[in-house]
Amino acid sequence: MLTKSLILLSDLGHGPLYFTLTLALIIMGWRRSSFAKGQVSEWLWLGGRLALFWVGGVLLSACLKYHFCAPRPWWIDPQVLPLHPHPAKGFGMPSGHTQSAVGLLLFALCLPRAIAERALQRPTPALLTLHSSFTLLGMLWVAGIAWSRVHLNAHSVAQVFAGGALGLGWAMWIVYCERRQRGLTFLIATLVTISGWCLWSSLSPLPPEAFADSRQAIIDQGQAIPSAPPLTITLLFIVLSFACLSLYYQLRVSAESSQRS
Repeated sequence: MLTKSLILLSDLGHGPLYFTLTLALIIMGWRRSSFAKGQVSEWLWLGGRLALFWVGGVLLSACLKYHFCAPRPWWIDPQVLPLHPHPAKGFGMPSGHTQSAVGLLLFALCLPRAIAERALQRPTPALLTLHSSFTLLGMLWVAGIAWSRVHLNAHSVAQVFAGGALGLGWAMWIVYCERRQRGLTFLIATLVTISGWCLWSSLSPLPPEAFADSRQAIIDQGQAIPSAPPLTITLLFIVLSFACLSLYYQLRVSAESSQRS
């Protein structure tokens, strides 16, 4: 029963949930914004921030996975079996599920401000309580996803900690750049670096020694030997990343012009 519940939780912490949430925020924010008056809804701003976090995070995670080529637990221990009916095929370090789960923590931290729509100059007790509640829920979500990945033998404890740290670092970098005058330049440089790294990974075949110790275990489980990320998928996510960055930049310009007026 526990394993089935954690399989469901692990499946929820995947791309479709985050895509649906981001799309809903962007649509809601678009309808609430008044671009003619230079007014951008906080919901749209939050949607753009999360889109950049999740799409750019996929590229960042892919780079590191194919840099470390770290095996999943069941690749190297014959007594450990994957408990998920559809085991992940890629390398294990860092945990992409845990990294992406941090996006919901970022959402939880920003949600009270979106509800207030920047109308409150000072936080009220009700808003502070709401902020604390959503932050706790976001932390529980990250912890739950990390636990599910370890329990299902999809990742080691070190791999989920690395994924969580990577997600927190990426989120903090986005927020940091958002508050700096030259933040957009920093984000462009970051995405260009990550994109080049991903392209290099796609065009460079993995050396056989990258998974030599794990090859037989992977074959025994009927799984495909890991390969470099497909060039088409890499290019798609690079385009999406810069599209999200473009949306993010346009929202920042609109918000700054609104504040000046």
